[in-house]
Amino acid sequence: MSFLSRLFKRPGPEKGKGSKKDSKPKDGGKPKDSRPRSRRAPPPPEPPSPPKGLTLDQKLDIGGVLLTLVGVLIVLAFLSPTNSNATGPILKLLGQLFGIGRYLVPVGMILLGLWIILRHFGDKLPRIAPERVLGWLLIYIVALISLHFFASQTIADAYAMALAGEGGGLVGYGGLAILLNYLGTAGAVVAVLAWWIIAVLLAAGLSTQQIIGIAQKIIEKLRPPFGRREQTS
Repeated sequence: MSFLSRLFKRPGPEKGKGSKKDSKPKDGGKPKDSRPRSRRAPPPPEPPSPPKGLTLDQKLDIGGVLLTLVGVLIVLAFLSPTNSNATGPILKLLGQLFGIGRYLVPVGMILLGLWIILRHFGDKLPRIAPERVLGWLLIYIVALISLHFFASQTIADAYAMALAGEGGGLVGYGGLAILLNYLGTAGAVVAVLAWWIIAVLLAAGLSTQQIIGIAQKIIEKLRPPFGRREQTS
């Protein structure tokens, strides 16, 4: 019996198997790391490449220096009793373009060049409104037209004066010819007077009421004494 009982006896559970739960983790047996992972810092930005060629400020500075030097050279050429082969044609061209106004061209070039050079000191420079600059430019042009208007008798005379460097030059002749062709003589006179008024208003930075008040004061001062007495009586 002992032999048969041993033969049919069920084997008992092996020690260490099934008695304990499987301690291996489900994710491949590797334990999870509870520490936070550190993120990699982004790479530093690449430094900007240096600009190719000259910058805008450098180009403006060079232009301002050239304008100033050319203006000074033209002034010296005007003051010189004799002109060289280089300055002679330039002065002749300026005379044909602007007539008597050619002497103000180098002054404007020098002022513009100095303003471009000194623009870096914007807080220390006096501020000039663009309207006033436009007003002075309009005064210059209408003065050239007025010189041609009163000095010439016909359009042919005006053109001959311009070529000779007299009056307002080709600029004055061109403006006068346009006004006469489209408005006639009377219309040209009215247009020139209106041009003067608008240019003075812009250049002085005054309003229309201020100009009228100044004109009334001038008329009151120019009026004879007896006229004032009659008005007061």
